Amino acid sequence: SEGLSSMGAFCVLLDRRGTMFPAALRNRVVDALARARGASREEADLYRDFFLASALKASPARLQGPWLAETRSSLASRQVREGHDRGSWDPDDPWGPLGGRLYSTALSALVLQVERRGDRLASWAARS
Repeated sequence: SEGLSSMGAFCVLLDRRGTMFPAALRNRVVDALARARGASREEADLYRDFFLASALKASPARLQGPWLAETRSSLASRQVREGHDRGSWDPDDPWGPLGGRLYSTALSALVLQVERRGDRLASWAARS
């Protein structure tokens, strides 16, 4: 699935020194990310979007493009604005019925924080 592929891509791209994964694999991952980024517009999937955003953040700058900004804007527009669920996100992606409002809110918040968290995670992975 796109979600698991994005997760795998993120793990490969965290190896910035290239000690665990050969350059050929990293290049294939970058190509797959470019395709996944385009396909992600079809249906909301917070799980996929979190790992795709994380992988794009760890990828070369040329690949990142406007996807992260567009995704943040889309998430912000879908946040509940009124009532007792204010500040949360409705569980309306494929995994929402299983994870509920807590899942949707947590993953949405993580996607919104990818830019800040991505740098810290990459620096942590480089020390390991």
